[in-house]
Amino acid sequence: MANFILTHPNVGWKNTIEVDATQPTIENYATIYGAENGGLLNIGVQCQNLPTDGEIEFSVPGPDAQNTIIFPRQAIPNPNFAPTVQVRWPDNFDSTITFKYYKGKTDPPDGANIIPIVGTNGTGADFIEHVKRVAPQYLADVNYYASPAEIHSNPQGIPIKKIMIVGSVPFELKK
Repeated sequence: MANFILTHPNVGWKNTIEVDATQPTIENYATIYGAENGGLLNIGVQCQNLPTDGEIEFSVPGPDAQNTIIFPRQAIPNPNFAPTVQVRWPDNFDSTITFKYYKGKTDPPDGANIIPIVGTNGTGADFIEHVKRVAPQYLADVNYYASPAEIHSNPQGIPIKKIMIVGSVPFELKK
């Protein structure tokens, strides 16, 4: 081998590392503390500046099968994709969101994030309008699923819907 390299100075190689595409690049979790009086919640993840050749998935055990979220591995359709699923939780129910990111060929830029989020649509038609006036910084545009069952019947969800974020845990991707 050494003789070959010495007699062919224009040949070189680069050490590479094989990456198993079936394994997540990042896997993390965050605790979700339910409301004292229970109710409807929208739970999901907010991608920030993630390349569209990557994929995400997440899951949240619920109090029963109808309110358990299993969001299957899906391509990121835009860099700020924010899928959320509406569930109904009983009083004081706590759970954990587990989320995974699978990097495509493009590295995420510095400052890219995956943020587990919990939000609400409120209790009336004018709720979001009120939040726009008094606390617009708490509003987010999300891809909305009305229930865990809708993930399979309507894979893209409602493309954009405003919800009020009531909890989040940012995770910054570092190179």
